[in-house]
Amino acid sequence: MNDARIIYSSCAAALALVLAGVGSAAPLALPPPKPGADYAPATKAAIAHAEAPAPYPSLTSIPAIPKDVRSIPDWKKAVLALKADGAHVTALTEAGPWTLHNTEAWAAGERAEAAPPAPTKPAQLGTAAFVAAMIARATPPPPLHHPTTAGAHPTSQHP
Repeated sequence: MNDARIIYSSCAAALALVLAGVGSAAPLALPPPKPGADYAPATKAAIAHAEAPAPYPSLTSIPAIPKDVRSIPDWKKAVLALKADGAHVTALTEAGPWTLHNTEAWAAGERAEAAPPAPTKPAQLGTAAFVAAMIARATPPPPLHHPTTAGAHPTSQHP
């Protein structure tokens, strides 16, 4: 019994301290603008408009309910229709197990589609023939003919 009294009294004291701190805290306020600061005209106009007194809104200023929004009964109908569609798909999937049948015929058809086409040009008949034709067409670059000077490297371009 004494433990409960200690716990409750310490909780009450902590609550009193928190409430006293909240009550004595200064209200939050924005810092004043810098005295020599140069603001854009749009900023100055916005600040002046915000600081101007304005009437408080009344209950008549609440906008009317939009007409193009779905009503609660229509939402209920849509949710129930969606649930019914889900139940229908679930029933279709549970109606019979999915089985494989006629797989060899399907695989043969896919293999026939994946076969490469027959070669159409003689160059496609063999890589060796293609390489030989390219070697026959290749020509080496012309040799460099630079005069050589004494002490210069024979392939150097500068004396």
